Amino acid sequence: MQDKKRLMGRLVIMLLVLTVIAFAVTACGKKGDLEHRDGTNSTYPRAYPTK
Repeated sequence: MQDKKRLMGRLVIMLLVLTVIAFAVTACGKKGDLEHRDGTNSTYPRAYPTK
């Protein structure tokens, strides 16, 4: 009986860990358009002074 509870506890913890990892992976990525909305060009990359 005790072994069954220990096994269920491990299973629950593993499922919890896998769920957290799955949410972390799916949260990464493009959040929206990378283009400027007002149609202006980006100022980057800029040429920085050497002196």
